[in-house]
Amino acid sequence: MRQLAILGVAALTAVALVGVSCSSDKNNGGTTTVATGGAVSNGGAAATGGATSTSPVSHTGGINAGGSGGGGGMAATTGGAEAVIPLTDGLALDGNYLQIGTLKGVSWTTWDTKLSGATGSTITQVPGKMCVYGTAAKVLCNDGSTTDCAYSTYWGVDLGWNLNQPKDADGGVGDPQAADLSAFTSLSLDFDGATTPPLPLRVQLTVMDSTTGTEAYYCSRIATAALPQTIPLANLKTNCWPGGSPQVPFDPATMQPTNLAIQVFTDIGKEYPYNFCLKTLTFDTAAP
Repeated sequence: MRQLAILGVAALTAVALVGVSCSSDKNNGGTTTVATGGAVSNGGAAATGGATSTSPVSHTGGINAGGSGGGGGMAATTGGAEAVIPLTDGLALDGNYLQIGTLKGVSWTTWDTKLSGATGSTITQVPGKMCVYGTAAKVLCNDGSTTDCAYSTYWGVDLGWNLNQPKDADGGVGDPQAADLSAFTSLSLDFDGATTPPLPLRVQLTVMDSTTGTEAYYCSRIATAALPQTIPLANLKTNCWPGGSPQVPFDPATMQPTNLAIQVFTDIGKEYPYNFCLKTLTFDTAAP
């Protein structure tokens, strides 16, 4: 198997859980921007928990602003040697901009909506690394039910990356575009911290339907007990949880995603504190 590129991330940083707030802005270079948040889910299976998040269509800003207590936050940058933060394998994360081979774009975070009087999920992105920490909220149900539950409200959190978002001449970025993954058959990934405790994680690709303007989400469970892990792209499906329907497989030959996300998804049993880094990520091609 040949691999396109590898993303390395520094060791997990131990930090306290701090909630953050966010808003949306465009990264025009040199301006502090923050990520879009408050996405809505398309629902999940009550017995298995969790839903695929409908992350915002356009992620053009930077990463999270710091929350109360001084958590997280990093300014967007215009490039240059002083803005490049080396990662452990020699690749570089330029501010919140990441390039792996021909795939490149802004990294971002988003999480479920916090309701008045109820606590939703929290997330903070660690500056200079593909690392996040916080708590994925427990899904609330009505009157002790295990079927009438608010998965569309409490869907979890995403650590995401736009796959085709080139920089312009002044170092800013435009809207994310569709990425061609037709040369690849699988993706491989590894994490620091995702198995202590084991986390409910999914990988998800977002595909825009140019005719209807709607998004489709193709996901697969990440077996955190068996990391590192390789997932065939065809294993990503719509409504990927057990019992989800319809389950349409992702086809890299005909479908072009705008972003990839790692999702900490939720269930009705408990909340999930998390603290992990995306350690490696590769896009793989079949052996010649």
